[in-house]
Amino acid sequence: MCEKELRQEIEDIKSRVAVLEEMAKTDSSTISRSMDLSTFVQEFDPSSHPERIAAIAYYREVHQDEDTFTTEDIRQDYERARFQKPSNLSDSIAGAENKGWVHRKGKDGNMPVRQLTHAGIEMVGEVMDNES
Repeated sequence: MCEKELRQEIEDIKSRVAVLEEMAKTDSSTISRSMDLSTFVQEFDPSSHPERIAAIAYYREVHQDEDTFTTEDIRQDYERARFQKPSNLSDSIAGAENKGWVHRKGKDGNMPVRQLTHAGIEMVGEVMDNES
């Protein structure tokens, strides 16, 4: 990574941390840390697989302290939560990328590593706030 990319990455992380800290301060999330993935996503009530993937990524970051994920991680989360998987999970993840909710962060071997974006955090947070 060049210096410019590192500086941008640092700014992105600062922005994401600021959003999460503000949410923690204002207790804007009505979801308890003990809520499981299945319940969280059901309360989010996604209308598409890309929305569900953004909600899973949000849950992973906020409730499991995991800020990146691979396609395999999402596949396992679908299975663990007993959600019906999309016919093409990679296409659904690409749909979340196209909406600007997740972005590619790097690679883990041959698998792309992705991360929830600031827009993804806000989208899920706004929906959950409206649910309360």
